[in-house]
Amino acid sequence: MSVTPISGLMTATETRATIARDRWGRPLIERPDGSIAAYTRASTLGKALEDGAGLTKWLQRMAVIGVASRKDLVLAANAHRGDKDKLSEIVEQGMQAAESSAAATTGTALHELCDQYDHGQSPYVPDEFAADVQAYLAATELLEVVFAEEFAVCDELAVGGTPDRGYRLLVPMTMPDGTVLPAGTLVIGDIKTGKSLDFGHIGYSVQKSVYAHSKRYDLSTGRTTHYGRMGEIPVGDRSDWVPGEQVNQEWGLIIHVPSGKGRATLHPVDLTVGWELAQLSATVREWRKRKDIIGAPVQLVEDFRATAAAASSVEELLAAHARAVAAGRWDDVLKAAFGRRKRELAEAVAS
Repeated sequence: MSVTPISGLMTATETRATIARDRWGRPLIERPDGSIAAYTRASTLGKALEDGAGLTKWLQRMAVIGVASRKDLVLAANAHRGDKDKLSEIVEQGMQAAESSAAATTGTALHELCDQYDHGQSPYVPDEFAADVQAYLAATELLEVVFAEEFAVCDELAVGGTPDRGYRLLVPMTMPDGTVLPAGTLVIGDIKTGKSLDFGHIGYSVQKSVYAHSKRYDLSTGRTTHYGRMGEIPVGDRSDWVPGEQVNQEWGLIIHVPSGKGRATLHPVDLTVGWELAQLSATVREWRKRKDIIGAPVQLVEDFRATAAAASSVEELLAAHARAVAAGRWDDVLKAAFGRRKRELAEAVAS
């Protein structure tokens, strides 16, 4: 099984190196109307709805373990308690000491090995991960790779990114709801190498659904357009993933290859739900940009004449008098108003 590259298309690496980006790293995309806009990265979109508490706690634990394991980091942390930048560096060093990045590095490498096999190459695979790669190849034996790692844009949500795979089913596949996708169906696929799929389900479904609603964005034509101070920037042409065919927008696939386990499994992803979540994520992100929900500071100013007129007892008048004096507002006008109300209250009591 291998993907047949479309002649002239850039690889994912070439595209990432070529595409213009704004100062936040967002890809600058030519809209269908010819204007330029910064598109949200597909990997970022779903994070608006994800609960990152579990990941944050894990990172904190790794940082504590790493710092505690090195006396130099303990000393550095105490010496730089008031320097947040230095403390951030120490946290990073602590996480490295705890090898918290080892799993990510291993997963990325395993992902790359699968990519190379899918492109018809024969990479060297260390014995430790040979079983993982073989498990991936066995799990995807009945999936034809139609496209891989090509940049895409979803104009409806102004999102851009790079899907792992587009697979063609070589046999029918039954989905969890009983739907049977016939042989020949095109589905968006993604390779995941983490230990579990339990905590990223929202982000995964959002990404896959966005890619299913996307067009290929081809930068290989060499077109450019002028964009402000950046001058000429490269822009792409849109096309269907496969001319005359539609990627399935109801179901996608995750190929789970937990590194070091020697197994790989296929998991359907509900893209109907994912598309709803993608639209909700886009809405949430727009709301986060709002600056008018909390207004500018306001100051409450008491109208002491109104307070005097509304007072129902002498005690209330005395309290209002104290507030007016404290605020520096007591004057002859208020003195007269308070006096009138005091006489009114006294007359009311006498009657």
